[in-house]
Amino acid sequence: MKKLTFADVPNREQFLTSPEAIDLLATMPLDVADKFKRCFLNGDLLDRDIKDVHNFFLEYSSIIRIVTSCPSSAETFEYLYHKRPVENEVDRYFIRAKEAIGIEQRLLALRQQLPDIITQGILRLTLTKGQRFVIFNVGSGPGHDLIEVLEANPVLQKFVEVVCIDPDENMLAIGERRVKELGMADIFRFVPKKFGEAGLGEAHMILMIGILCPVSHNNCVKILKNASRFLHPSGILVYNTVQTRMVMGDPLCDFIIRMAGWHLDYKEDSESLEIAKEAGLEPIHSFFDSLQYNCMVIARRASD
Repeated sequence: MKKLTFADVPNREQFLTSPEAIDLLATMPLDVADKFKRCFLNGDLLDRDIKDVHNFFLEYSSIIRIVTSCPSSAETFEYLYHKRPVENEVDRYFIRAKEAIGIEQRLLALRQQLPDIITQGILRLTLTKGQRFVIFNVGSGPGHDLIEVLEANPVLQKFVEVVCIDPDENMLAIGERRVKELGMADIFRFVPKKFGEAGLGEAHMILMIGILCPVSHNNCVKILKNASRFLHPSGILVYNTVQTRMVMGDPLCDFIIRMAGWHLDYKEDSESLEIAKEAGLEPIHSFFDSLQYNCMVIARRASD
């Protein structure tokens, strides 16, 4: 079955008439708005006028400046998770866009599901006295997901150790300040490296949220295979992929972020599970955000 992309989105005109799109277009000079609409409708990122459109976003959008300079930066999500206020009308569009709402809902879905996932992992491991359930949060940024899960579930704090791994020290510093304020500094460590460089031992659980979103199928398999090397024999790996429903539901935001250099690789639901199997993992459960834009997969080593 052919995987859907931006090129398959029908009736793109309708996406220029949403309240969010109308407000966004109103911020643009008329000539830039006309260029933007034409490029979007044609799906053309190579149009000679796209540079003028991109320059507009670079001047007026903090989010697009971050995406352009470093597409994988967790700093973008500080806005999308409403941890940092937006300062202009252009960025207000991004936090109202359905694609951004899907990302925020992904965080909410994780907050709902992770307590049970962690609890089941602890019970399955049968911890000895003094032993902790070690979680590697890969590409964590500040680590908001697990910070909020453990803040809301103080009983789990007695059994868990979290290692947040991210090359952006500024983002890790946000997480460090937050866990200190919440009195959880003793169960969190922040490692300013890429995962493969961290030199860490076995994890009972690996959380990889956002890592695979821009990655092709074959490279997803390679990443999961590498990550599984860090897993305890009875460990679990939780990852997400972005689904084709996202680009079908919000092609306008997709077009803008691709213009800025952030190219997401959308997956079908069956494909999200298949990459785990191809990586030698056994998918045991999956769940979605409320818009079903993100598929979260729970997998374990197939030999277990």
